[in-house]
Amino acid sequence: MRIGAHVPTRGGILSAIPAARERAAQAVQVFVSNPRAWAPPRAFERDAEAFREAWAASGLGPLLVHAPYLVNVASPNEDFLARSRALLARTVRACDAYGALALVVHAGAGGPQEPDAARARAAGVLRAVCEEAEETTVAVELMAGTAGAVASTI
Repeated sequence: MRIGAHVPTRGGILSAIPAARERAAQAVQVFVSNPRAWAPPRAFERDAEAFREAWAASGLGPLLVHAPYLVNVASPNEDFLARSRALLARTVRACDAYGALALVVHAGAGGPQEPDAARARAAGVLRAVCEEAEETTVAVELMAGTAGAVASTI
């Protein structure tokens, strides 16, 4: 078992390493873009190699990336769903570049009267993101108790 921490990356992705050490974390979760905005990860190609080398040398355990909170893979709104899909595609490419073990994505929510359609939308977006990923696993996080959630219970 590993004990992990969600650490900040305000100083860039490399700042996750000292932040993890300060917390005695053995695994780390980060955001690679603003968690409360539609802005995709930027310039990850530029610092990915340096980060991968530093991470490997750090001896830290697995790196996980959390998708921005705005993403809703089950949204009934077509524009919102398309934005979610596009942001996840860019985010999973950043995950691959950084060597992340997994991209954590909320299961999403649709309208409370349309659970089957919401699950179908979520499955479609998640399949597309998995196809974008080269090495990174897509991990779906339940949203316990959320109205209209695709996966609010096991």
